[in-house]
Amino acid sequence: MNWLVILVMILVCDMANASTWIPRIGSTNKVTWAAQGYPGFLRINGEGGQVSGEAKVNYGTMRARFRVDLSKFKTGLSLRDRHMQDKYLQTGKFKWAILEIKGLSYQDGSQKFKGTLEIKNQTRPVEGEIRITSKGKLKHVEASFVMLIQDFSRIGVPSYAGVTMAEKVRVDAKFILVEK
Repeated sequence: MNWLVILVMILVCDMANASTWIPRIGSTNKVTWAAQGYPGFLRINGEGGQVSGEAKVNYGTMRARFRVDLSKFKTGLSLRDRHMQDKYLQTGKFKWAILEIKGLSYQDGSQKFKGTLEIKNQTRPVEGEIRITSKGKLKHVEASFVMLIQDFSRIGVPSYAGVTMAEKVRVDAKFILVEK
């Protein structure tokens, strides 16, 4: 009987220390990407993405599953956007990019992270940097990582009208987490 009481106490204490945080949607939630074109004089920037998903925090350690709707990105040229979304990303079938991070310290400051990135049902490891800053009950988050197009063979290397996108794509995100 004592082991049952102890188990219940552990579960209750564990639940009391756990919290769920979600990204606030709005103008402070931004995901962008940048890639070099070849020939090298061209830089391609994607804007318009927003983070959704959630982060679970337990005893100061965060486990997160963040999603970004790939169909929301715009590069400034509608023809390039349509080409990217229809031919390469196929956002009609594969709407989301999903970043999963485990074992991250949920304290203020900068730190490296390791996680997985899923695009078009293909998951690959990714490493980056994240900075968390507390402001009252809000957590301001800035994160960045570099993905290699060649790691996602289902995308292919985007090319159009003699311009080919370089292998490296830098992804940057800024958003605010609020407790659910």
